[in-house]
Amino acid sequence: MLSWIKFGVVTVLSLAMVLVPVNLPATQPKLEQLAEWKAPPVVRVCYNTPIFKYKVEEALGFWEKLGYKFGTLSYEDNTEWCTGDTYFGAITIMPNREYLGTGTLALTRRHTYNKIITGARIEISNQGFGKELILEHELGHTLGWPHYRIEGHIMHPILPKAGINVFGLKNT
Repeated sequence: MLSWIKFGVVTVLSLAMVLVPVNLPATQPKLEQLAEWKAPPVVRVCYNTPIFKYKVEEALGFWEKLGYKFGTLSYEDNTEWCTGDTYFGAITIMPNREYLGTGTLALTRRHTYNKIITGARIEISNQGFGKELILEHELGHTLGWPHYRIEGHIMHPILPKAGINVFGLKNT
């Protein structure tokens, strides 16, 4: 009789371990946008940037589905926007100008004033072009979003751990 009671207790505990997750999911962190545009930014893709126009349009569309707006797209731009440091009121996409460091595929510089974004520049390394979700991720930075270490999130800082999860990023 005692062995049947032990068997019953062990079985119930075993089932409880199967049915109840050991690590209950933590509450999702509150994501905070660091700054935002007051008007839709123009997007300029420099003439020497090895990225197809349709890839830029897809990446912009990713964010537009979340409620963000962009101005006109200037593809193969060869103005001073792509040769100088001027990028007020625009997002400029270009090849990197300087060594980004080992393992760094892209870098976004965002200029802000009182939490208002005044301009941004995305520099992508040769290794970064063609990588899935790089441009979507970097556009997230131009829209004021920092990195979030949520596996599968578009703003995860490590590319193999990034994904299309957009939790907390909707423009309301």
